[in-house]
Amino acid sequence: MENGLAPWRSLLEAPFFETLRRRLEDGGGGTCVSGLVEGARALVLTLLSRVSSTKILLVVPDDPALDRWRRDLAAAAALTGGDAGRIAMLPALDADPYGGLAPHPEVVRERVLVLQRLARGDIDLLLLPARALLNPLPSPAEWKAGTRTIRKDSTLPPDRFVLDAIKLGYRRVDIVNAPGEVSRRGGIVDLFPPTAPEPVRIELFGDTVESLRAFDTDNQRSTGGLEEVLVTPASENPPTDDAVRRVQ
Repeated sequence: MENGLAPWRSLLEAPFFETLRRRLEDGGGGTCVSGLVEGARALVLTLLSRVSSTKILLVVPDDPALDRWRRDLAAAAALTGGDAGRIAMLPALDADPYGGLAPHPEVVRERVLVLQRLARGDIDLLLLPARALLNPLPSPAEWKAGTRTIRKDSTLPPDRFVLDAIKLGYRRVDIVNAPGEVSRRGGIVDLFPPTAPEPVRIELFGDTVESLRAFDTDNQRSTGGLEEVLVTPASENPPTDDAVRRVQ
């Protein structure tokens, strides 16, 4: 038995748990479980995630429930020897395009981070409030199609790259200060991918990448060289050609 699961042997071998595990892996719907208190519910879900190869999506009614579940799931992961880092939360956008209310930039970034992790397959249990289901999300394949890796000595036409970045949801600015921004000054392109801890400065000689450096937004000074940088979309639904075709 896996590390951390031995103390829960009696629960893992209980008939109801085996039925849950089997139905989860078979994809069968219509299963209702009742009679568990909050902490026990989180424990059962955590154990199901540990012993099953199936990913779990947990939808809760509101933010207070979201906080309670996040706390209980983190505790259950610690009790069972699991990795709380493989539990993620997708916040709701809480935006009103008809009322001129834009989503908060940090919420947009959090959702992009989750989408990137989903595309990599390193989330076992995704937790979200019901209203987060109102916004359509790209598939992992669509997300990966909009992601690229830039390496030193690779070819990168700057004009084309900046236009592509804008299509991926980046905002063109004079000086990059926040995630989701891009700028160009001659042979230097600055970019702040939402999934990166710092922005990156791409120095070009013609169309060839000469150097990649992370830099501090406060003083614009380099904080270290990089061998490569992962460029992801800056928003969950950037105006790509495929996205435009879907709404026509």
